[in-house]
Amino acid sequence: MSSPRKHLFRPLALPWWDFVPLFDWGDPALEDIGAAGFSLLPRRLDAPTLEHARTFLTVRFPSPSLGKALTNEAMIIAPVPTETPPTPPQRATHGQWEHLQTETPAALYGTRSHQSRHGGLRLQCHYRLHRQQPIVAWHLKVTNTTRRPLRLESAALLRVGPIQKVRKHRRSDFIPSRFRLFKLQRAPKTQSAYYDLTERFGSLRFHALDALAFHIEEAADPAALARGLPLPEGCTPPAYGALLQPEGGRGLVLLAGAAAFPSRFQLEVNTDPLAPGLTLRLMPTEEVVIPPGEAFPLPPTALAWLENTSSA
Repeated sequence: MSSPRKHLFRPLALPWWDFVPLFDWGDPALEDIGAAGFSLLPRRLDAPTLEHARTFLTVRFPSPSLGKALTNEAMIIAPVPTETPPTPPQRATHGQWEHLQTETPAALYGTRSHQSRHGGLRLQCHYRLHRQQPIVAWHLKVTNTTRRPLRLESAALLRVGPIQKVRKHRRSDFIPSRFRLFKLQRAPKTQSAYYDLTERFGSLRFHALDALAFHIEEAADPAALARGLPLPEGCTPPAYGALLQPEGGRGLVLLAGAAAFPSRFQLEVNTDPLAPGLTLRLMPTEEVVIPPGEAFPLPPTALAWLENTSSA
């Protein structure tokens, strides 16, 4: 299930989908930056597919004494590969929620130079999945174990698929990181067969023409959108909400909790039916510094698949 590019952990099977945590270490040859993330692989008709959904933290060095080149370049906090396979997620069950927690060493990776700037950080991802309803939540925390402070520029709480539309002859390049709402053609004979196909070719059991066109509605009242959902701690009441609705009454609800610092949310949507993308960013409105030796949590984010959005 893993490759030199990434490590996929053992999937957690739930009634609606299989949940696969992952670490993407990036590809220097492609100037592609690594990230922590997950995939949602559906088990039921019309459930959404999210392959390689990822989270990113963009930071800078705040001190001008470090030099202009270092100070001005934006950097991503990215996981770094280790000589041994990553430790399997810690798993626990609390009530109706399954908890998975992953942790990995991380480094600063320049967005212009495409080089590692500094190591000595740690990324921790806490996932919560409802055992009966199609709801998944994730919570990212970075620990700055370096001697230098870091200024937070932005946090992509969710990024899946290409940000912008791409030319038709390049759409297949985005199969490993696409976001789609599908109609399931047929159930796989075994889940392991599905993972093998997904790793090599993408979801071959889906047909491109079965991808559902969708539109986005950002919620003026996120709490009303979340009403009746058993959201985990930190997401209630939500500070942000959006509804991705492909057709009929079904839809994918995206919710985020409040940040511990002044900020605003920014949603970027690419509705290309063959290579769609979705990004939810958290943008600080004041200077936010991650001090040396301290942990910095981001607000939890949740996705819920609803068969009847009129009751949301």
